[in-house]
Amino acid sequence: MEYDKGQRWFEDEPEPRSGMDDVDHGVMDRYKRAIGAADIPDERVLRSRGFLVDGRLTNAGVLLFARYPAAFLPSARVRVIRVDGTELHTGRGLSVVNRTEIPAEGLTPTERKALTLAVDNGKVTTKVLAEAAEVSARTASKTLKELAGKGILNWCGSGTRDPKQYYTYS
Repeated sequence: MEYDKGQRWFEDEPEPRSGMDDVDHGVMDRYKRAIGAADIPDERVLRSRGFLVDGRLTNAGVLLFARYPAAFLPSARVRVIRVDGTELHTGRGLSVVNRTEIPAEGLTPTERKALTLAVDNGKVTTKVLAEAAEVSARTASKTLKELAGKGILNWCGSGTRDPKQYYTYS
């Protein structure tokens, strides 16, 4: 964010209107499992990682853990960069394979869940999205098709009735 916002530590600034009530606990639980901190209270994990300062989420904390980040940072965009390998280099050694910006504003919770599943699992199906987002298969299918139509997800399958069709993150 340093270069985009013209500030070196934008992500570390507390968002004054935010607090623990704004945290998406499903996302938080998944994060805690990923870092091996499943038994540690949310507030402690957020504080120790620098996402919570004086009871307020930082801008990074809002973007990563708030239920509705656009309520706090309406013009924010999440830039997802996919790299080749396990190290990100700079200059001529830059190993970026794909770079996409996803607007934080205007995404529904189901769309956010679809993107999260696609990034985390490498793909997402209608059935998986329907179960994870607790929506009908019809709503999940429509959401995935719309994200593919916007170029955010890629559809993979042999035909519209292919039972093994899925979507990947662009």
